[in-house]
Amino acid sequence: MIPFAKIDDETLGRIMQGFCCAEPIADIAHATGVSAKTCRSIILALRFRLFEERFDHWREARFLRTSLDPKLEMIVQATVYGCLARCYFNRSCYTNYQQGRRQARQCKSCPVRTLGMGADYDDILLYHIDLIHGLYAVLGIGGERNVGKLTLFRLRLAHTQVVGEACEATRRLRDDTPDFTDESPRTVRMLHAQIIRSLEQQPLTRRMPELNPALAPFEDLTFLE
Repeated sequence: MIPFAKIDDETLGRIMQGFCCAEPIADIAHATGVSAKTCRSIILALRFRLFEERFDHWREARFLRTSLDPKLEMIVQATVYGCLARCYFNRSCYTNYQQGRRQARQCKSCPVRTLGMGADYDDILLYHIDLIHGLYAVLGIGGERNVGKLTLFRLRLAHTQVVGEACEATRRLRDDTPDFTDESPRTVRMLHAQIIRSLEQQPLTRRMPELNPALAPFEDLTFLE
């Protein structure tokens, strides 16, 4: 399922299990005997699959989707996701809140506020942003190179949504980890099965996929300044 790699499919299956169960990269490496660097590259590459229709069961397929002219829709989505991304990548703002330096989660200059969706919806969006912070802290994944901020945020959002929904649907073991033997709908086991089907149809490449050229002008988020 990974052409020209020295990893057999059984080992890859265990790495994918770690992906579905939101296991830390270090734990996946320890369980498989594969280097943390290689495990990390596979985990990051798997995220691009999550935009496939087969994963709509876990991902909010219509998240911020509109029904506009395609060119206008691209601008609208870039603006909305871009504002969320600017909030997400403002680490100092998030850290100040986490360390109790600010009581309110939303700062006065929050980019999410500029969308004008209202306080209740802002709270929902900030909740999703904080879930991403939490997941990537658990995984042990920090910064990433060679990917624009807009695409990176969308990847991390989809990753968090899919894995979060799968873990939520799965019964827990005594140590509070997901029970991988649970074959109920939407569980981590079912997510794992769908990823395998995807890789059987199109093997995994760890190279950065070709990005949508229409999003290129928006990737660095400077259009929002």
